[in-house]
Amino acid sequence: MTNLFIRRAAQRLPSLFAAVLVLGCAGQPLPPADPELGRLVGYHTGVFTSAPQAARDSSYQVVAFRAVRIWPDRDEGYWVYTEQQIEGQERPYRQRIQRYFRDEQGDIRLRVYTFPQTSEHIGDWQSPERFDSLDPTVLSAEAGCDNLYRQVEPGVFAGSTIDEQCRNTWRGAAFMRSVSSVTATGFTNWDRGFTEEGEHVWGPRGGGYEFTKLSDL
Repeated sequence: MTNLFIRRAAQRLPSLFAAVLVLGCAGQPLPPADPELGRLVGYHTGVFTSAPQAARDSSYQVVAFRAVRIWPDRDEGYWVYTEQQIEGQERPYRQRIQRYFRDEQGDIRLRVYTFPQTSEHIGDWQSPERFDSLDPTVLSAEAGCDNLYRQVEPGVFAGSTIDEQCRNTWRGAAFMRSVSSVTATGFTNWDRGFTEEGEHVWGPRGGGYEFTKLSDL
């Protein structure tokens, strides 16, 4: 009887060993599947301010930019909630959800979404779990306004909208052009509106807003 028990135990050892491996690995963080994409998202999330630039040049306002990851279990890339607020104003002037992902060509793409009832999520960069109750099907992509990013040198990413695809009618514009650069210490973003003839009708003329990173989130 003892020999039979030993033989059966020995037969079970491979499966028991595999189970131990699975349980042991379950508590370990998995390495990022796309280190370059993860690095860009890490650089582009946190608490930022344009105050140093505004101190040098009064034509730029002091703007706070906050970005935090949401929906970490979703597998369509990295999801990020962002708020932008001018210093002294009570409410943010812009709230968006962004998705960073690889497209079919292997390029890094940033897609921006609007969503309803934004007032209910003011300040939720401090409580990202509140987005767990938001149904992703209510998101509306800003058509044609994806940004393509590439790492131009170690630790430096450059991004831009594509040609004249991001249509925009604010202040008589026909399309918007956005260019940006992102590093570990902050980012620069330059949004401008143009007519069909290429006339610049809105957005800063001297260069983009420069945001310095204050902290990670």
